[in-house]
Amino acid sequence: MIIYLSLLDSESEQDKFTRLYLAYRGVMYHTAVQILGDCNDSEDVVHQAFIKIIEHFSQVKEPVSPSTRAFVLIITKCTAIDLYRKRKTHSTISIEHISDVAVEGSIDHLIEGNSIAIAIANLPDRYRDLFFLKYDYGLSNHEIAHILEIKEVTVRKWLERGRKMLEQNLNEQGVAL
Repeated sequence: MIIYLSLLDSESEQDKFTRLYLAYRGVMYHTAVQILGDCNDSEDVVHQAFIKIIEHFSQVKEPVSPSTRAFVLIITKCTAIDLYRKRKTHSTISIEHISDVAVEGSIDHLIEGNSIAIAIANLPDRYRDLFFLKYDYGLSNHEIAHILEIKEVTVRKWLERGRKMLEQNLNEQGVAL
């Protein structure tokens, strides 16, 4: 943890990060193990995820909250899936299993009863995670691309597809746009 703290400027940021680290390191590791099935790779993923979190630490308002938990787990999940794809020649789980791994604390339960939130919750993980990063955390397409290690054009395309799916879900619910 000393390495992470040395990357932060102020003592208040270090205190905030320490609280985040202590609150989420276990669930981050568990999420990575679910995806990768390997303890060593999961530790690497958690480390990489913490580095990405520090790079975008200004986005974290409250270190222990449902939205911060979702933010942290989205980064962890995407980092683990990236590693899985890079190493899939000697993988231990099927790709179908990855799609079943849900980010606990995601947008599903943050806003209940709202038609738009319900429609977003029904989107595939990829689009739901992007909406969460874009609209809840206010990250730019460039920042999202950096966190998820994908091209910025891919972020734009996925957001466009997600918006179309969201519009379709809302129309099916009878919500006028």
